Amino acid sequence: MTLYEINGSIINLMESCINPETGEVTSDFEEKLSNLTLDREQKLDNTMAYIKNLEAEAKAFNEEIKRLKDLESKAKNRSEHLKAYLSMNMERGETFTSSRGKISWRKSERVIADVDKIPEQFKRRIEEVKPDLVGIKKAIKAGEEVSGAYIEERHNIQIK
Repeated sequence: MTLYEINGSIINLMESCINPETGEVTSDFEEKLSNLTLDREQKLDNTMAYIKNLEAEAKAFNEEIKRLKDLESKAKNRSEHLKAYLSMNMERGETFTSSRGKISWRKSERVIADVDKIPEQFKRRIEEVKPDLVGIKKAIKAGEEVSGAYIEERHNIQIK
């Protein structure tokens, strides 16, 4: 029986066991009311306990998420440090292959720009002025000269 049904039963019991004219109660009223009240209290208690368990689970999940995010961050940092270590200890362009993977180099480009010297068309305004590096790179690649910016060729280590 649901709480709604129990509440309805208590109302029905009061209507059927109390004489509306005299206000007298039948002999079995208290026993029936007590049983319904106990059922209701047990339902309330069980529901409350279930809610507390759900909230505790949610808190535990949140703590686990924090712990896992911390572990993720630490693993990424270790990975980046080890890539830097390999970069310093391998010749640029050198490759290494084994049954577990391959270390190689790939070219990448990064736009170096002085925000104060870049024309307005290559600036994006959000909360602070930042150079539009994608637009600058396209312009330079297309042969345009962008004052305050140039393309620097880089070599990044890649592990597959």
